Amino acid sequence: MSLTRSAISAVPGVLFGVALNVASNMISVYPNPIIWIIILTTLSFISFFIIHNWNRKKIFIKPGSPNAKLVINPNTPPDFAKNGLIILLSEYKTANQNFTAEKLAKLDERIPDSEWMTFGKSNMLVPITAIQVHQSTLKVVWLIHTSSSAQTALALERYVREVLTIHEKQLIILKIGLQANSSDLLLADETRKRIADIFDNRIKKFSLTEESVVVDITGGTKGMALGATLACLDENRLIQVTQSTVKQSDLVTVQFPFKVYITDAS
Repeated sequence: MSLTRSAISAVPGVLFGVALNVASNMISVYPNPIIWIIILTTLSFISFFIIHNWNRKKIFIKPGSPNAKLVINPNTPPDFAKNGLIILLSEYKTANQNFTAEKLAKLDERIPDSEWMTFGKSNMLVPITAIQVHQSTLKVVWLIHTSSSAQTALALERYVREVLTIHEKQLIILKIGLQANSSDLLLADETRKRIADIFDNRIKKFSLTEESVVVDITGGTKGMALGATLACLDENRLIQVTQSTVKQSDLVTVQFPFKVYITDAS
């Protein structure tokens, strides 16, 4: 906590002390104890509320927030594209059981263009767009997945290599599997630890800085999104939200203590 923040946090306590001093002098003039008990209790609650809320980080949606940065389409400016991208991966859903994620992941299986097109327009549109947004400068992608989306991670990597034609020399794709699957709380905790480990220990191996890596919290489960947010919240790490459908008139910005980017996958 900074010196300025500490000093401001102490203001309510000082004011309360002054109020007590004034109150003690006025009791002799207005001796009714019930009135003063009510006044002092009210002052105590007000002081506690101010101190508690001043030291608390706030996360909330607020239209038109000047603190969030919006990018609406993949033609992003150079200062937005990052070198590292962390993606929370959802399981690929398809009605065609002949081309599940498991089959798409097999390198020896020939996949028709129509099926890759279906894959690209499914819930995989979000991670695909997230990669395309940063493609001009992207060096490393971390795909965080559960056991149920492990095959989806392999299928997505194959899509990036064969359809987007982004080769291994251009982009490193690393897959990180989570052990927890059923509990959102366990997934949140494990996701937080894995992402913290990426920032603390792994990005240096690729000569990346924290400022050059962004976390996309759009996919995955609720628990994974919570864990990713917690990993970034106190460290001022960048978070990105990729929306599959978004209209210019419907845009809202998200206010965090760190920058949030919203990209368009429409």
